[in-house]
Amino acid sequence: MTTIMILDDHELVRDGLKAVLEVQEDLRVIGDAGSPEDLKTLLRSYQPMVLIVDMVIDGILMGYDIIEYVAKRYPEIKILAITMLWEKEYAERAFELGALGFLPKKDASSALINAVRTVASGERYVSQNFSSLIDHSSSFFEDVSSLTRREKEIFSMIGKGKTNKEIADAYQIRGSTVSSHLENIKRKMRVANLKELTQKAVSYLMKYGSD
Repeated sequence: MTTIMILDDHELVRDGLKAVLEVQEDLRVIGDAGSPEDLKTLLRSYQPMVLIVDMVIDGILMGYDIIEYVAKRYPEIKILAITMLWEKEYAERAFELGALGFLPKKDASSALINAVRTVASGERYVSQNFSSLIDHSSSFFEDVSSLTRREKEIFSMIGKGKTNKEIADAYQIRGSTVSSHLENIKRKMRVANLKELTQKAVSYLMKYGSD
């Protein structure tokens, strides 16, 4: 059974999403919230397998902050962002911060079930109608989004010029653990050496800034 929580500031939208989801025997909505504050209260008591997040709450683009908050505090929760925003940069940044799925609201009635099941399984989901807008060859979208949270943190520190020892001290881990992370990062970022990795890390920070 896949448990689900919904954040959307419109009660009608929340009810519509629940109506679509709850007819499926393997899906169950265990809570819904109309504001980030209500969501945080719910999460202190219940953690769903999948969280559906509206990117815009009360006319403000709050989705990034919510995705980052949940990804850091509840990393086991899979996040599906839903939105009226179609620019590819919104999807790229949502994935960078920890979302696993990105679905335009206009596609929700037809694609929601597949999207929820896909992210619940740990796979990325992008709507077919939206995927053509995203540059899948982009290292910032494909490669960086494949990193774990700790790997992203180390990747950012490499871009800031930190040494292995400084990284080890910052996270209170062994130097050998840092080296292991770096090998995984190089493989995922498809670079052959530390110099190339540093170049990509610097470009990443220039584009997205420091988390």
